[in-house]
Amino acid sequence: MRWVGAVVHGAPLLQYFNVAIAYEAEAVEVTRKRCGASKDAMMTSVRALSALEVASIPLMPGEVKAA
Repeated sequence: MRWVGAVVHGAPLLQYFNVAIAYEAEAVEVTRKRCGASKDAMMTSVRALSALEVASIPLMPGEVKAA
């Protein structure tokens, strides 16, 4: 069965992005702009990527892609 979203009204929508920006605050803001989220939307970084993960994801510096 295909998942169609949260069943509970107001439940958080979780989306993950890979971001080629070293500074956490800047990465969050660039991602916020890319996905069109408002300033009130809660967004946070999960973790930095390892060197192996960075090498496996083809991103240009400053680029944001859905994970």
